[in-house]
Amino acid sequence: MAEEKTFPLRLTGAQRKVVAGLFHDLTPRVLRDTTNQRTIQFTRSEMKKIAQACRAVVRKAETGMERNSLRHVAAAAEQAIEKFTDGGIAHIPAAERVYQFKIVLKGIQPPIWRRIQTKDCILDKLHERDPVVTVRQAAGFELFIRGAEAAPATEALITALNDSDLKVQRVAAAALSMIGPSAHAALRALAALRNVSDQKLRAWIAEAEMRIGREVI
Repeated sequence: MAEEKTFPLRLTGAQRKVVAGLFHDLTPRVLRDTTNQRTIQFTRSEMKKIAQACRAVVRKAETGMERNSLRHVAAAAEQAIEKFTDGGIAHIPAAERVYQFKIVLKGIQPPIWRRIQTKDCILDKLHERDPVVTVRQAAGFELFIRGAEAAPATEALITALNDSDLKVQRVAAAALSMIGPSAHAALRALAALRNVSDQKLRAWIAEAEMRIGREVI
Protein backbone atom coordinates (compact mmCIF):
# COMPACT_ATOMS: atom_id res chain seq x y z
CA MET A 1 0.00 0.00 0.00
CA ALA A 2 1.41 3.40 -1.03
CA GLU A 3 2.34 5.78 1.74
CA GLU A 4 -0.02 8.76 2.05
CA LYS A 5 1.45 11.99 0.73
CA THR A 6 2.29 14.74 3.22
CA PHE A 7 1.88 18.51 2.92
CA PRO A 8 3.39 21.49 4.80
CA LEU A 9 1.64 23.28 7.65
CA ARG A 10 3.39 26.24 9.30
CA LEU A 11 2.76 26.55 13.04
CA THR A 12 4.15 28.66 15.88
CA GLY A 13 5.60 27.13 19.02
CA ALA A 14 2.38 27.76 20.98
CA GLN A 15 0.28 26.24 18.20
CA ARG A 16 2.45 23.13 18.08
CA LYS A 17 2.05 22.71 21.83
CA VAL A 18 -1.75 22.55 21.55
CA VAL A 19 -1.45 20.00 18.73
CA ALA A 20 0.87 17.87 20.89
CA GLY A 21 -1.60 18.12 23.77
CA LEU A 22 -4.37 16.72 21.59
CA PHE A 23 -2.36 14.11 19.70
CA HIS A 24 0.40 12.48 21.75
CA ASP A 25 1.53 10.40 18.77
CA LEU A 26 2.44 13.64 16.96
CA THR A 27 4.46 15.05 19.87
CA PRO A 28 7.92 13.94 18.63
CA ARG A 29 7.24 15.54 15.26
CA VAL A 30 5.79 18.86 16.42
CA LEU A 31 7.81 19.58 19.55
CA ARG A 32 11.36 19.31 18.25
CA ASP A 33 11.62 23.07 18.79
CA THR A 34 8.90 25.24 20.38
CA THR A 35 10.62 28.63 20.19
CA ASN A 36 9.88 29.69 16.60
CA GLN A 37 7.58 29.00 13.68
CA ARG A 38 8.25 25.73 11.94
CA THR A 39 6.79 23.96 8.94
CA ILE A 40 5.59 20.45 9.77
CA GLN A 41 4.60 17.83 7.23
CA PHE A 42 1.16 16.25 7.75
CA THR A 43 -1.05 14.02 5.66
CA ARG A 44 -4.44 15.38 4.64
CA SER A 45 -6.14 12.96 7.04
CA GLU A 46 -3.95 14.20 9.90
CA MET A 47 -4.76 17.80 9.07
CA LYS A 48 -8.47 16.98 9.02
CA LYS A 49 -8.25 15.34 12.47
CA ILE A 50 -6.25 18.28 13.83
CA ALA A 51 -8.78 20.82 12.53
CA GLN A 52 -11.77 18.89 13.89
CA ALA A 53 -10.16 18.32 17.31
CA CYS A 54 -9.15 21.97 17.70
CA ARG A 55 -12.64 23.18 16.79
CA ALA A 56 -14.18 20.75 19.26
CA VAL A 57 -12.18 21.95 22.30
CA VAL A 58 -11.97 25.71 21.68
CA ARG A 59 -14.67 26.50 24.24
CA LYS A 60 -12.97 24.32 26.85
CA ALA A 61 -9.66 26.20 26.65
CA GLU A 62 -8.51 27.55 30.01
CA THR A 63 -6.82 30.70 28.70
CA GLY A 64 -7.36 33.16 25.90
CA MET A 65 -3.93 32.36 24.47
CA GLU A 66 -4.77 28.67 24.27
CA ARG A 67 -8.15 29.46 22.71
CA ASN A 68 -6.53 31.64 20.05
CA SER A 69 -3.93 28.98 19.29
CA LEU A 70 -6.64 26.36 18.82
CA ARG A 71 -8.58 28.61 16.46
CA HIS A 72 -5.49 29.48 14.43
CA VAL A 73 -4.42 25.86 14.13
CA ALA A 74 -7.91 24.81 13.00
CA ALA A 75 -8.05 27.62 10.42
CA ALA A 76 -4.54 26.89 9.12
CA ALA A 77 -5.27 23.16 8.80
CA GLU A 78 -8.58 23.79 7.00
CA GLN A 79 -6.92 26.19 4.57
CA ALA A 80 -4.12 23.70 3.90
CA ILE A 81 -6.65 20.94 3.22
CA GLU A 82 -8.45 23.13 0.70
CA LYS A 83 -5.19 24.27 -0.86
CA PHE A 84 -3.70 20.82 -1.33
CA THR A 85 -6.87 18.93 -2.27
CA ASP A 86 -7.01 17.84 -5.91
CA GLY A 87 -8.08 20.87 -7.92
CA GLY A 88 -6.89 23.27 -5.16
CA ILE A 89 -4.73 26.29 -5.85
CA ALA A 90 -1.51 24.42 -5.08
CA HIS A 91 -2.11 22.28 -8.17
CA ILE A 92 -2.42 25.32 -10.47
CA PRO A 93 0.87 26.69 -11.89
CA ALA A 94 1.62 30.16 -10.50
CA ALA A 95 1.53 31.72 -13.97
CA GLU A 96 -2.00 30.40 -14.54
CA ARG A 97 -3.53 31.44 -11.20
CA VAL A 98 -6.18 34.16 -11.19
CA TYR A 99 -6.66 36.34 -8.10
CA GLN A 100 -9.95 38.10 -7.44
CA PHE A 101 -10.40 41.37 -5.55
CA LYS A 102 -13.47 43.26 -4.40
CA ILE A 103 -13.12 47.06 -4.52
CA VAL A 104 -15.55 49.17 -2.48
CA LEU A 105 -15.81 52.96 -2.42
CA LYS A 106 -15.84 54.11 1.20
CA GLY A 107 -18.63 56.25 2.62
CA ILE A 108 -21.18 55.73 -0.15
CA GLN A 109 -24.69 54.31 0.27
CA PRO A 110 -25.98 52.20 -1.35
CA PRO A 111 -22.63 50.37 -1.49
CA ILE A 112 -20.68 50.81 -4.73
CA TRP A 113 -18.27 48.00 -5.53
CA ARG A 114 -16.76 45.94 -8.29
CA ARG A 115 -14.80 42.69 -8.44
CA ILE A 116 -11.69 42.51 -10.59
CA GLN A 117 -9.44 39.60 -11.51
CA THR A 118 -5.73 39.64 -12.21
CA LYS A 119 -3.16 36.96 -13.02
CA ASP A 120 0.18 36.42 -11.27
CA CYS A 121 -0.39 39.28 -8.84
CA ILE A 122 1.51 40.12 -5.66
CA LEU A 123 -0.70 42.18 -3.34
CA ASP A 124 2.09 44.60 -2.40
CA LYS A 125 2.78 45.29 -6.08
CA LEU A 126 -0.91 45.91 -6.70
CA HIS A 127 -0.93 48.60 -3.99
CA GLU A 128 2.22 50.16 -5.42
CA ARG A 129 0.56 50.66 -8.80
CA ASP A 130 -2.07 52.95 -7.24
CA PRO A 131 -5.57 51.85 -6.23
CA VAL A 132 -7.15 54.47 -8.48
CA VAL A 133 -5.77 52.76 -11.58
CA THR A 134 -7.18 49.45 -10.37
CA VAL A 135 -10.60 51.01 -9.84
CA ARG A 136 -10.52 52.56 -13.29
CA GLN A 137 -9.86 49.19 -14.87
CA ALA A 138 -12.86 47.51 -13.23
CA ALA A 139 -15.30 46.79 -16.06
CA GLY A 140 -18.53 48.77 -15.96
CA PHE A 141 -17.49 50.81 -12.91
CA GLU A 142 -18.92 54.04 -14.30
CA LEU A 143 -22.45 52.61 -14.56
CA PHE A 144 -23.27 53.29 -10.91
CA ILE A 145 -22.99 57.02 -11.36
CA ARG A 146 -25.87 57.45 -13.79
CA GLY A 147 -29.39 58.60 -13.01
CA ALA A 148 -30.74 58.92 -9.47
CA GLU A 149 -27.57 57.58 -7.79
CA ALA A 150 -25.35 60.40 -9.09
CA ALA A 151 -26.37 62.97 -6.45
CA PRO A 152 -25.77 60.89 -3.28
CA ALA A 153 -22.59 59.48 -4.80
CA THR A 154 -21.30 63.00 -5.51
CA GLU A 155 -22.03 64.16 -1.96
CA ALA A 156 -20.14 61.21 -0.49
CA LEU A 157 -17.21 61.74 -2.86
CA ILE A 158 -16.99 65.43 -1.96
CA THR A 159 -16.56 64.35 1.66
CA ALA A 160 -13.95 61.78 0.59
CA LEU A 161 -11.96 64.52 -1.19
CA ASN A 162 -11.21 65.98 2.25
CA ASP A 163 -10.25 62.65 3.81
CA SER A 164 -6.91 62.47 5.62
CA ASP A 165 -5.94 59.42 3.55
CA LEU A 166 -4.31 60.48 0.29
CA LYS A 167 -5.36 57.26 -1.46
CA VAL A 168 -9.00 57.91 -0.56
CA GLN A 169 -8.71 61.39 -2.04
CA ARG A 170 -7.29 59.99 -5.28
CA VAL A 171 -10.09 57.43 -5.57
CA ALA A 172 -12.70 60.14 -4.90
CA ALA A 173 -11.28 62.41 -7.61
CA ALA A 174 -11.12 59.51 -10.07
CA ALA A 175 -14.72 58.52 -9.34
CA LEU A 176 -15.89 62.11 -9.81
CA SER A 177 -14.19 62.16 -13.20
CA MET A 178 -16.29 59.12 -14.15
CA ILE A 179 -19.53 60.76 -13.05
CA GLY A 180 -18.94 63.65 -15.41
CA PRO A 181 -21.42 66.56 -15.75
CA SER A 182 -23.79 65.14 -13.11
CA ALA A 183 -21.11 65.86 -10.49
CA HIS A 184 -21.08 69.64 -11.04
CA ALA A 185 -21.71 70.12 -7.29
CA ALA A 186 -18.15 68.91 -6.68
CA LEU A 187 -16.45 71.60 -8.80
CA ARG A 188 -15.82 73.95 -5.87
CA ALA A 189 -14.30 71.17 -3.74
CA LEU A 190 -12.10 70.11 -6.64
CA ALA A 191 -10.95 73.68 -7.28
CA ALA A 192 -9.86 74.01 -3.64
CA LEU A 193 -7.43 71.14 -4.14
CA ARG A 194 -5.82 72.24 -7.41
CA ASN A 195 -2.52 73.14 -5.70
CA VAL A 196 -2.05 70.04 -3.57
CA SER A 197 1.51 68.73 -3.45
CA ASP A 198 0.65 65.21 -4.59
CA GLN A 199 1.14 64.99 -8.36
CA LYS A 200 -1.23 62.04 -8.88
CA LEU A 201 -4.06 63.74 -6.98
CA ARG A 202 -3.55 66.95 -8.98
CA ALA A 203 -3.80 64.94 -12.19
CA TRP A 204 -7.07 63.29 -11.12
CA ILE A 205 -8.50 66.64 -10.02
CA ALA A 206 -7.64 68.19 -13.39
CA GLU A 207 -9.27 65.31 -15.23
CA ALA A 208 -12.38 65.44 -13.02
CA GLU A 209 -12.74 69.20 -13.60
CA MET A 210 -12.32 68.72 -17.34
CA ARG A 211 -14.90 65.92 -17.57
CA ILE A 212 -17.42 67.62 -15.30
CA GLY A 213 -16.99 71.10 -16.78
CA ARG A 214 -16.62 70.11 -20.39
CA GLU A 215 -20.38 69.57 -20.83
CA VAL A 216 -21.55 71.95 -18.11
CA ILE A 217 -20.14 75.08 -19.73
